[in-house]
Amino acid sequence: MQIELKSLQISPRRAMEQIVDYKNDPGNGYTNTMLCFMQLFIVSNETDTRYFANNRNQHFSFNAEERFLPIYQHADENNDKITHLHEFADDFLSWRNVAWAA
Repeated sequence: MQIELKSLQISPRRAMEQIVDYKNDPGNGYTNTMLCFMQLFIVSNETDTRYFANNRNQHFSFNAEERFLPIYQHADENNDKITHLHEFADDFLSWRNVAWAA
């Protein structure tokens, strides 16, 4: 997992654009770095936190200006969005949410 932290003035959409640009840049060595093993990207400016999966290249061929993107917000059991980074981390990344395989 990679957590991309931005200042409050930078939107998570911009952080996502940077990750997608980096992944799609043929000269960056993406396939030869640890980034190719990332399963999940989390982007946050502390007050707005979102996440998306590191899918195959065809899933990264979207235009980041599109209205609907393959990026998600986490919610609690009442479907209330959890957007603040610390609350997100406490809930989304907690050990109680881990499904253990036998």
